Amino acid sequence: MEFFQKHHSARGNSASTTPLGPVESRDFIQSYLNENIDYVVQVTITAARSRIYMNPRAAMAQLTVDHNRVRRAIGNRAPFKTWVVVTGGVNVGIDAFSIAFACDELVIK
Repeated sequence: MEFFQKHHSARGNSASTTPLGPVESRDFIQSYLNENIDYVVQVTITAARSRIYMNPRAAMAQLTVDHNRVRRAIGNRAPFKTWVVVTGGVNVGIDAFSIAFACDELVIK
């Protein structure tokens, strides 16, 4: 939690572990998007544990199409990238923090 509070909560981000459907997932992520966001990483549980992993995949596919269309309409030609990271970990939240830390350090482009 210290990493989250230090690096993300101060930016107005929040954390949730509630499984969302594809439309809910897309809408939640879309509510945080703006023209300055170039990528989104979503962490989900492995298919071996649950079919929930299909929800983020469907959400990201639609989000990529929709958001790229909006970006192009306002003149932003840089690609909007999305990734769904499937984790085999028992605690997806801990894996998400690890991925968020890596993204902050590596600055995915």
